[in-house]
Amino acid sequence: MFKLELSLGFSVVAALVVVIAGLIAQARYSVIFMRVLISFAVAGGLVYVATFLLERYGGSFFLGKNRGNPLQQEWISEAEIDEDAKKQTEAREVADAIAEDADKVLSKEAALAKDGTGGKDDDSSGARFSPLTTDGLKHVIPPQN
Repeated sequence: MFKLELSLGFSVVAALVVVIAGLIAQARYSVIFMRVLISFAVAGGLVYVATFLLERYGGSFFLGKNRGNPLQQEWISEAEIDEDAKKQTEAREVADAIAEDADKVLSKEAALAKDGTGGKDDDSSGARFSPLTTDGLKHVIPPQN
């Protein structure tokens, strides 16, 4: 019964789409009627065959029948689940350690910046950054004819 209901539902939707498209295109009613019959039959037949094949040859999981099938049971053993959990906890511990180290470095840099010593950005050669000004630029004057 499920196959029939599903195919009829899809057929009605296909027929409505054809009717709306025909009316928008201002086709003759006889042409629209023939297209509706053809689309109703084709859509219904295709959906019925597809549902039949899926239900017959392994599509029962998608159609909601035979949920207790042993092939649909969990394939991962308990040992594999425990191993994955251990790997995840190890990864979390490593990530936490890296985050703690980064927090320490950032707090040291913040303390140095607060003191005004500058830390790593200090240039011991004595050269300082100076912003570019227009005084030191060469001005190009276009030739005058």
